[in-house]
Amino acid sequence: MIHQVTEAEFYSHLLPQKTVSYRPVSNSMINELVFEEAKSQGYKITGKGYRSNPSRTEFIAMFTLNKPEQGLSRMIGYRNSFNKKWAVGFVAGALVMICSNGMMAGDIITFRRHTKSIEHDLQEIIQQAFNEISPRFDDLLNDTLFLKEKLILQNQAMQLLSDLYFNRKLLSVTQMSLLKEKLYVDPNFSLPEDPSTYFPAWNLYNQITEAMKHGNPGFYFQQHIALHDYFQSSLRP
Repeated sequence: MIHQVTEAEFYSHLLPQKTVSYRPVSNSMINELVFEEAKSQGYKITGKGYRSNPSRTEFIAMFTLNKPEQGLSRMIGYRNSFNKKWAVGFVAGALVMICSNGMMAGDIITFRRHTKSIEHDLQEIIQQAFNEISPRFDDLLNDTLFLKEKLILQNQAMQLLSDLYFNRKLLSVTQMSLLKEKLYVDPNFSLPEDPSTYFPAWNLYNQITEAMKHGNPGFYFQQHIALHDYFQSSLRP
């Protein structure tokens, strides 16, 4: 499980010893390189969000960039770990500003080995991630418009949730429990209790991404990417 932490807590980790085959990368080093690349490409970092597991060995960072457009803000994020579970991975996407829920598509860009120096290789990976921000954001804006205009009924929403949990195994028991509690009472994206009332698929999408905040740091980005692909493929004609 992951939970929100302060920037000071995000930095206050014990970096494990490096070995011949393992060289950990500190969160502070990654952040410094992200901030430098944002500045060099003309982006302004407007928000920061940090999460970790209870033992502070697995981390997620997300940064919003520039001003929001149509309720979405450009976002770049990364995962890191000090227990050798996950390679450093970067993702470009968007953040729904009303609730800070992520939207992600495409692939995770991973850093696994160094051939020249850690800093040099990370700079290349981060630059690649930044280069994907604009095209991915444009696609996500279009996908958001589709989900806002696509109307579904309660029965279809339940079928989608069932498929995501039982067949796709994309949602955990904890996440499903959270969804059960908030589906009809969420202040921003509640579903109508009347089963004959249509509502935007966008509401269900955001309820799911909210529940995904309670998951495994290593799978956090994969879950979002898989969810986005699923909604687009399932609901588009």
